[in-house]
Amino acid sequence: TFHTPNSFEYQLNGNVSFVKKLPPVFRKHEGQMVKLEFEITPSNNLKSINWFKNEMLIRNSPDTRLISNFGMHSLIIPEVFNEDSGLYKAVILTTNG
Repeated sequence: TFHTPNSFEYQLNGNVSFVKKLPPVFRKHEGQMVKLEFEITPSNNLKSINWFKNEMLIRNSPDTRLISNFGMHSLIIPEVFNEDSGLYKAVILTTNG
């Protein structure tokens, strides 16, 4: 079973509010898809979002898809395995800081 204890942490710089947050723990079976997502407003002053797993930067790849669309930001793992367990974090940087 894929498990992310206290799975998601937000770090904010600047003046942004969250519309949708993730539940603190995900449990999925191997081979299932995992989608971590959140929505922030306003999205017009967003400078960058970086996703991390266990403090390591996650890059867009066939194994981890990063999607941003109109304030909704997602990390998708199409097929999850035990080695994907860990602490996932999104660091958000806005034009305000």
